[in-house]
Amino acid sequence: MLERASHGKPALSGLLADCVPWPTAARTAPLNPVRASLEDWTHGPGLPAIRLAWTLYPRTAQDAADWLTLAARAGHMLWLADLRAAERNLDLPAVLLAGMLTGKRGRRFLASGGLEGCAARAGLRVVWRQPFWAGAALVLGLTRPTSGNRQI
Repeated sequence: MLERASHGKPALSGLLADCVPWPTAARTAPLNPVRASLEDWTHGPGLPAIRLAWTLYPRTAQDAADWLTLAARAGHMLWLADLRAAERNLDLPAVLLAGMLTGKRGRRFLASGGLEGCAARAGLRVVWRQPFWAGAALVLGLTRPTSGNRQI
């Protein structure tokens, strides 16, 4: 169920996922499932975890938030790797380079808050955070917000 490019080979996002410093707990979770799989998993108890790598930056801000919302309904824990907005001056060179390498879409994604902005728009709670690639990218562990013992 790996995302495939139109030529049938794994998409660049799947290949770059090998470069992500996933936490041990995330390494067995499905990586970049297709939309149909996510929709199927929402009809059952859901998966323990799902990984998404480099799948958000090409999308519009709203589409990325909708994708995360669907993934959060399909899995109890989301592990995400994608570009992040610079937090301090030391991050700027790496983040600017990432924006140039990913083109207009990457720059638009960064301008809308990067991975953390996307997670906030989807209403998800950050429970784990690890920057990598000199601060240009980030791995986040996300869960759905809870109210008492009830999932929202």
